[in-house]
Formats: sequence, C-alpha cells, structure tokens
Amino acid sequence: MNWPSSPGAARKAGAVFLVVAAVVLLARPAGSYTVIRGASFSNPPAHWPTAGLPLPMLISSAGSDNVPDSSDTNAIIAAQQTWNAINTSYSQFAAPTVGTGTALNASDGKNSIFFDETGTNFPAGTTAIAFTAVNFSASSGIITDADLLFNGRDITFSTAASTPAGQYDIQSIATHELGHVQGLDHAGLIRAVMFPVGADGTQYARRLSSDDRLGVSSTYPETSGGAGIAGLQAGDGDLLQTTGSISGAVRTSTGVAVPGAHVVALDANGLAMVSDVARSDGSYTLTGLFPGNYQVYAEPMDGVLAEQDLNFSLFMNAFAPFVTTYLGGNASPASVAVAAGATSSGNNLNLGNLYAVETEANNTAPAANPVALEILTSGIVNPVGDVDYFSFPGTNGDFVNIDVDASGDGCPLDPVVTLYSTNGTTQLAANDDFPGKGNDSRIVQRLPATGNFFVKVVDFGSDPMCPNDGLGSFYTLHVNKAIAETESNNTMATANGAAIGQFRGGLINPSGDIDFYSFTANFGDRIIAEVTANRSGSTLNPTLTLLAADTTVLATSTDITPVTNLDSLIDYTFIAPRPGIPSLPATFYLRVTAASGAGLNAYYVLHIGTDTLITLYSGTNTLGAGLSGGPSADIFPKFVSQGSSFDLFVAGTGIPLDPADTITVTGPGISTSPTPGPDFGTNDQGIDFLAFSANLGTGAPGPHTIFTQNATLKSAISGALVINATAVPPETGQILWSGQQMTYPSDPSADIWDVYRGSLPLVDADLNGLADNYGSPFSCGSTSPLTADPAVPAAGSGFFYLVAGKNLMGEGTLGFARTPGGATPERPKTALTATCP
Repeated sequence: MNWPSSPGAARKAGAVFLVVAAVVLLARPAGSYTVIRGASFSNPPAHWPTAGLPLPMLISSAGSDNVPDSSDTNAIIAAQQTWNAINTSYSQFAAPTVGTGTALNASDGKNSIFFDETGTNFPAGTTAIAFTAVNFSASSGIITDADLLFNGRDITFSTAASTPAGQYDIQSIATHELGHVQGLDHAGLIRAVMFPVGADGTQYARRLSSDDRLGVSSTYPETSGGAGIAGLQAGDGDLLQTTGSISGAVRTSTGVAVPGAHVVALDANGLAMVSDVARSDGSYTLTGLFPGNYQVYAEPMDGVLAEQDLNFSLFMNAFAPFVTTYLGGNASPASVAVAAGATSSGNNLNLGNLYAVETEANNTAPAANPVALEILTSGIVNPVGDVDYFSFPGTNGDFVNIDVDASGDGCPLDPVVTLYSTNGTTQLAANDDFPGKGNDSRIVQRLPATGNFFVKVVDFGSDPMCPNDGLGSFYTLHVNKAIAETESNNTMATANGAAIGQFRGGLINPSGDIDFYSFTANFGDRIIAEVTANRSGSTLNPTLTLLAADTTVLATSTDITPVTNLDSLIDYTFIAPRPGIPSLPATFYLRVTAASGAGLNAYYVLHIGTDTLITLYSGTNTLGAGLSGGPSADIFPKFVSQGSSFDLFVAGTGIPLDPADTITVTGPGISTSPTPGPDFGTNDQGIDFLAFSANLGTGAPGPHTIFTQNATLKSAISGALVINATAVPPETGQILWSGQQMTYPSDPSADIWDVYRGSLPLVDADLNGLADNYGSPFSCGSTSPLTADPAVPAAGSGFFYLVAGKNLMGEGTLGFARTPGGATPERPKTALTATCP
C-alpha cells in the first residue's frame, strides 16, 4: 500500500512573557532523528530509490507574495544546498527547476514546492507554517512523490538579512521541510532543524545539527563499499567505518518495555549529539557516534515534543508518565564507551516501577487478570481482535473511576472499556471516547454489589489510517476507588478532609444537598479539580466551586462545555497575596452542588488532581537578576557565548516550591548556583518559573541539555542551551587513515572542516622553514571530520593534506610546520593557491 504522510507540519509557538509583581510572576503563555515509516517499526524507513537521485523538484516561479524579488527561490535553493553539503550522505537534490504547474498531487510526476497564498490546503485556525506531503510504500519505504507547501495565507515570510520578529525565514523553513522530503520525521532535540516548531525572527535553522546530519546519513549512507549514487567520491565520508552505536532498551524495574521514550546521547562535552525513540519493545539505537565516552538518558514525550508530532503515532502509542532517567541511575550515570565500527549493546535504562503488566491469555472474564486499585496496569491489544479482561474487588456502594488511556488520538488504539458486574456478564457501563479525553475512555460508577467486578478493553478500530491493533496498541488501565463522602458535610465547618491527588466520591441527594471538601495548598500549588458525573450516566449536572477560608469564591464551574459536557472542571493556581488569600499555605474548600439532577442516582467522583513536572521553556537574564525585569522565555534554543555568565531560568508545570530545586547544564566546565535575584514564581495558568545563575566557564561549544530537578523529580530540555564559540577552531590534530578515508579529531568548536591538498615533495626555496606552496582546496565544508580521497599519486610522488576547522567566527589555523630547531610560525594561508569560500 502507499502510505500518505504529512509529517512536516512545522508549527509556530509564542513566547512566555514574564512580569514581576513582588514575588509573583504573571505570564502570557503562548523525535530525535527519527525516520518516517509506515505501519510498523519493522518496515524500512521512507526513502528515495537511488535511481531517483539526485532528486528533481519544481519550485513555483510565483514565489511568495511577501517577497517582491527572486530571493524566495534563492532561499529554497540554498536550503537544498545545505542538505547536499552533507559529506556522509549520498542524498542529493538536483539542480533547481523553477516554473509553473506546481500542485499538491501525489500522482502528477512532480515534486512541487510552492506558496499556498489562499490557504486552500491549510485548515482555518491552523498554526502550521508549512507542511510536506510524502507518498511512499509502507512495505518497501520507497517514496514516489513529495510536495512542499508554505502557508502563505496565515504566515508572513521573509528573506531579509535579519528576519523581523513575527516573520519566518524562508530558508530556515525550507531546510526543515526538505528534511521531510528525504524521509526524516520530526526531532526531539530542540536545536535540531527537524524540531517540529519553527521560530519567528530567527535564522538558526538554516544550519543543520548533528542529529539532522546523522538522520539523513543513516538513510542514505556513503560507504566505501560503493553504496549510493557513485560510491565513495573525493570529499565523501563513510560514517559506518569510523563511528559506532549504542543500543539497549527502556524498561521498568520488572523488565517491561516502555514504548515511546525519547532517548538522548550526550558526549564527553555534555553535547546532545543524537537521539532515538524507544519502539514497542522498548528498544533504541543511537548511531553515528564517534569513538569516545557517552552518557544516555530517557525522557518522556510530554512537553513541546508529543507523540502526535511523530509519524509513528499512527502505529504506536507512547508512555509518558515517568521521570527523566539516566542509564545507570540519576545519582551516578553510567559512561558508555563507543568504538569505531562497533555497537555497545545491552544498555538498558531502568525507569523504576511504573506499572503492572497484563498476562495473556486474559480474553474472557474467567481468565481475567486481577488488578490492584490505584496502580497503573499496562496492556496491549495484540493481535487483531484481542480482548483483555481485568478484575478488581468492590463493595456495594463504592464509587469507582476507571480510566483507559492510549494517547487520546485513536491511533493505533481507540480503546472501548466495559464494566461488568460480579457475574462477569451483566454489563453495568461502557464507554468509547469520553468527553474531554479525545479517543480515550472512562467509566465512573457506584457499584451495586460486593465481589469481584470485571473490566473489558477492546479496540473500536474504525480509523482507516490506523493499523488495527498490533504491537503498538499500548494502553494503561487505572482503577481508582474513590473515598466516599461522610455525611453531614453540608458546611465548610463540617467539610470532609481531603488532599491534592485524591479521588472523592459522593451523592447529591436529596435536592439541595451540598458536599464540602477541605484541603491545604501552598504557594504555587495547582489543582485541576474535575467532577465526573453526567458524562458517565449519572443524573447529576454538577456545579463545582472553590472557596477560600473567608468564603471568597475563587473559581466556579458548571459545564465544561455547554450541551456536550455537563460536568465541572476547575484549574487554579494558588498565589498570595490576593483577595481571600492573604498568605500561604492555607486551607481551601471545594463545594459540589447540583445545577440539576439531584436524587438517588446523582453520584459523582471528584478528582483533586494536580500537574506533573514538565519543563517547556527557557530564558536568560542578567547575572544575579533572577526573574526580575520582565524577561521572556520560549521553547526555542538559547544561544550564549562561550565563557559567559548569566541567570538561566526554566518555565513549565509542576515545578515545586522546594529548597532542593536545582537547574543544571550538561558538560564539564559549566557550573550553576542559586541566584541572588527572585528565583521562583508562578502564574494563574499554572506555569511555574525557576531561576539559577550559570557560569559557562570552559564549557564546550554546541547544544547542551538543561535539567530541572529536586530529590525525586527530573525533567530535561534537550539540546536547548547552545554555546557559541568565541574564536576560530584551534589547530586540527593528527590525521589518521583507514583505506581511502582520512579522519581527524572532532573539535566541538568546529562546525565544518576545510581540507587542502598538495603534492610532495614540499619546496622551501627561501629556506624559511615554510613551504612555498601548501596546496589548493580539496574538500570544502565537510560536515563530519572524515574525508575520502580515492586518488592515487603518481609514482615517486605523494599528497600532503592540511585540515582547518571552520565556525561562524571563521576558518581556523593551518597549524605549524615542525623543524629540528623547533616550531616555525603558523603556515600562511597566502601559501595556498586558493582558500575555501
């Protein structure tokens, strides 16, 4: 089958703006290199056949309405050349063709690039900047068509030398989308060009990251064995020969797979080099790693990068509720040695006791798996048509809340849950697509008897875009017995004591009944209090009210959504001082009443939920300023200078008000410490902020990860702090040879490498210890520190090579000639016949 895919909906996001009011912050909040596959991880990645390369693409001559000249076309061509420059990949874009006749059409024989100025192909209200439609075979992975569309209706595009705020750089967006054209999915490293969110007013996505280059090189690898278009040519590089891999699995403490974890490799400098997403069996592989020592961690896809950003969401569900965890444990991360041409295997990450797991066969009520109340249980609907039964003990009058979660998008599993009475056959309730949970399911019931009750989970299985069931149809089952109310709790003085995180069950009967619950909250605590009743068959249309101790109404909710969702939800963050809250911690009250429907069947379950630690944004401020002065934070990478000092802050949900909170940055030579400025704040939307001072010291240039943690929690913003070099790269070290390929040390300050070649013997006519000629450009802009030279010098002669690293500061030195009397001056570039551009 052909598998139409649109992985490239690069989307926009706003910043979080911070304004300090005393200690309160007010804010206006706004995988990995993975390859596209169809239907299963076992299928080949999407790719163009060798015969189809270099890839022809038709660029619309109409261009962008925002650009009056041909610079829009030139920007797209420059983006193609960026991918063409990767010396370890044989994927190439053909010389550009500019003309008419572009269209979104998988069967027109044209790979089109155009600006959709009327928005015909973009739904109203979309946040998409652009998207790429890729048509490929799920079984072979062969791509037959790819069309790239810019959203010209809603987005203002630019080719200016400095992109204005609110506008999007065409070359940056094109570079991202052309990654999709070649078969790359979205990435989880924030610095990567393939990260799913585009930044306005910036141009950093014109430059590929290590993750991007390794992604396309894994699909189209240059090899000395002759794979690719024409075998290993001058300037190419064979990564398979000179790099190694790390493999393993992400598992619970009992050895159960954790699918969808984002796994990241950090090199010895703390740089986020490459990442992967754990498959259905928990396995991962981190490829393209140069020899050395690495650390590996797994983080949940619960922040800016979500399962739905990646193409695998069509055939695998991801599990997110876990703490970011290093291989070897967070207290003492393990170091993994990587050797060229080898794989270090068995590197399994232990995420702890996350959930119990079903045991097949549990296809009938008599074979049901017993589940413990309040404990997550995982299951898989596999093979097609699988039925899973579970049992739990209950008592007549118990209030139970049963949730089945499978990512909420219906792919590949749209779970249907059914509750049966103690005989295993009498149906008490069933649900598919619970309002507010997408395609996931929930049942809330008051049990009518005492004994073992039964829960059945199956797949609704109606979406033609989703494979029915299978290894990726992972879900979790959570059966919670709510603590029953104790009457009389009709006043604040007689309120039932509760706590954040609890489920409480009650009955609004007779008419006029009022149920109060009290709990304690501290500064920055957030409650997400939800009443489930009407959606689960109760007659009750509830009203939920949050009150302060002086009876000030802080929030109230009757209908989550009028007509379609007649239950109640309050999302509230506690900040003081404010009306009714002179200080914190303090006692607060939740009141449940009936807007209508009170009576014998007016049961409900109240969940006093809260948020979890998820860091989403980062920002910088003047050293010692903390969160003062109204700084802004966003999801994009922060670019800072090598050796600088500043205050670094993170923002997200669930950051506790805890003296043990810390922010750290990966890599030696980088230190963080408490800031003397305001260091913690929160806002009404539940976004928390934490600031620390950072000193980059001798930290290496490149993308580092920011960690937020305390004694029990840990969250990562992977590759979010990018250190810019402040000088040209140093002299390149010794060149080593393996067959036709030379390799040289990979200094982190070098973005690319220029190689110069000359013929031996060297001539020093003026006897100054320097050759009169040091050759000419051989390979300019190599993206990896390896370069092939298939040429053989003439008999009696030879070649010599000089390598210089290059970054945004310029090209580094050619090094120093060595003589018996010691070091001579630096080799002059004037002694080259020409220099690389």
